[in-house]
Amino acid sequence: MVSDYRAEDRDVIFLRAGRDWYRGTFVAPCQELPWAWNIRFDNSPGIDAIDRFSTVIARGERCRLASLVKIDGEPPKTAKKPARKKGD
Repeated sequence: MVSDYRAEDRDVIFLRAGRDWYRGTFVAPCQELPWAWNIRFDNSPGIDAIDRFSTVIARGERCRLASLVKIDGEPPKTAKKPARKKGD
């Protein structure tokens, strides 16, 4: 289960599952990700886990993962929690 996440602009997401962190990249930029306070996942049919074929849903935008790999340690400092978009 994902307990935390960080966005690195619109191109990369870091997901925390247990004590491990994973780095995901998208097929195309996920425009709403930097402002998404909550995200959801649309998993591959028949699979009850997030994998590189999953889709991240951020503020209604569907962002398909291109890759998802485990990383050593924590995400870089450039990966941040979501910010408030002007007008929200």
